[in-house]
Amino acid sequence: MSELPFRITDELRTKLHAIGWSEDRRVDTSASLAKATAAGWQIFPLARAVIEQFDGLGQWSDYMFDVEDVSTNWTYRGDSPEVPEFETFEKVSEQKIYPIAEFNGWSPIFVTDKGLLVEFVGEQAHWLGSTPQEAFEALFSRMYRCRSTKELP
Repeated sequence: MSELPFRITDELRTKLHAIGWSEDRRVDTSASLAKATAAGWQIFPLARAVIEQFDGLGQWSDYMFDVEDVSTNWTYRGDSPEVPEFETFEKVSEQKIYPIAEFNGWSPIFVTDKGLLVEFVGEQAHWLGSTPQEAFEALFSRMYRCRSTKELP
């Protein structure tokens, strides 16, 4: 099993616990990954490690790890085989990508085989950080803020 591409610091652990994660959390991803594969996505070990620990975390109206939804809404080749949107991104960035999460059901987030995170807003790609540590801390901080803001009186 591949390891996570970032270190879980004490501060990050606190945020992860607040959004429902635990150290022993493992998700059966077989059904979701089968649907993602049917949509053209090819899993790599780092993506599998992230999905097995975090799939299902978050809230639908904010950030949420949902490999099944994100992989079938944004198939590998997009709406048309003639416009291979994500395949083109992989060639330009020289990184493989895999769908892991989304924001509000319309903005997909991908992990790369180098452990970085990229979010697409329309056709624009936005890196969540310049290192895996920065990227995952940014995503989990966003998830934590969304959750803690909703819990305010």
